[in-house]
Amino acid sequence: MIKEKDKRIVVTGIGLISPLGKSTTSFWSGLNLGKTAVKRISNFRTHNLTGYPKYSAAVNNFNIARYLGKDRWNCYGRETKFALAASKLALNDGNLKYPIPENQCNKIGIAMGVLFGTIDLCYQYEEDLRLLGPKHVSPMLFANTSPNVTASQISIRFNIRGFNSTFGSTVASSLQSIYMASSMIKDHGYTYAIAGGSQEISNIEFFNLGYQKCLAGLNTTKKGSRGVACPYDAKRNGLIPGEGACVFLLEELSHARKRKAKIYCEIKGYSENNSVAKHSGRIVCSDSKYLHDVMMNAVNDAKIKTDDVDLIMGSANSTVRLDRMEGMAIEKLCSQNACTPYVTSIKGNIGDTFGASGAFNVAAAIGSFKTGKIPPVVNLKNLDPKIRINAIKKSFLKRNVSDIIINSFGFKGINASLIVGKI
Repeated sequence: MIKEKDKRIVVTGIGLISPLGKSTTSFWSGLNLGKTAVKRISNFRTHNLTGYPKYSAAVNNFNIARYLGKDRWNCYGRETKFALAASKLALNDGNLKYPIPENQCNKIGIAMGVLFGTIDLCYQYEEDLRLLGPKHVSPMLFANTSPNVTASQISIRFNIRGFNSTFGSTVASSLQSIYMASSMIKDHGYTYAIAGGSQEISNIEFFNLGYQKCLAGLNTTKKGSRGVACPYDAKRNGLIPGEGACVFLLEELSHARKRKAKIYCEIKGYSENNSVAKHSGRIVCSDSKYLHDVMMNAVNDAKIKTDDVDLIMGSANSTVRLDRMEGMAIEKLCSQNACTPYVTSIKGNIGDTFGASGAFNVAAAIGSFKTGKIPPVVNLKNLDPKIRINAIKKSFLKRNVSDIIINSFGFKGINASLIVGKI
């Protein structure tokens, strides 16, 4: 029997519903070719968004019935439907049959990262209750306003009866879910875990991002400022929101090898911290020191050296403060340890997917393992002179990489770094 400290947790299945496509092939190809899914909003009303740049990275032509058949899907939010479809794809990819048999269902659990997902359903429920009265409100609608509805519906749909957890820590959410799920396998005897994140865009979320002046194109005080998502660029001025779901099947390495599962990568190390502070009336990360520390602690947890790190999948989302602070933290990490890892960010491709962004970064990292290519930072033309990092520009870079840092640094001060390694 393998001792807990010797257990190695690996990814054996991937399912994703992304703005670049609904398969790993289309996702990795889109990243490497420098494609962007950012387009004018067409999937919700924009009548109340006067003065806002109306662009997002949406998942188009998505129909949950194609994945799970006909049901009362109108009672579910897009976030839940994305996650259900991605979970099915992950189970299929990992060659795990479902519904999970009764003699195994207690040995598999779920951890999901979310953020805004049920806001639209809450608003719809309140509107129906106020305008139509209690007798005309669907009880199914009420049940699906809970933040935990996504993880719960995955459990119901696939008969998963182990742990069931939901994280809502802004962009750190899905990395937290992956780490928690890995820990449950390593330390508590679970055989499998479903982990990842899901995010939807709606009118309400978009309006609030605009109200907080986070959107690209709103902050145009600099001459020539660009209303696009361009991480690390000198003229960046805000983010573009994205949506989708990315889900992984996790298990222990020897178990995966015994059942001859394909193995994508190993979950090697993790760290998180909180650097919350107020800046210009908004809650943000207070100091790049915390971003450096969380990366360094994750490296130590993985029991590797900083010069083993070949690539950093950045959290940069094209906002002025976050990108610069991450750049300063990476520069410090490199200068102190004489390492020069490559750096990229995929948020120019698929926007900032918040609760799912860390999981999408992990999927992108796995793509680099599989294809031997590091995707470029889309729309990066002129690196901010205060950001001194080895960023990939213009086109993909052919490199075989072994250890990758995944960053998810929240504008609310919650920071997480995950280390994944090639098997």
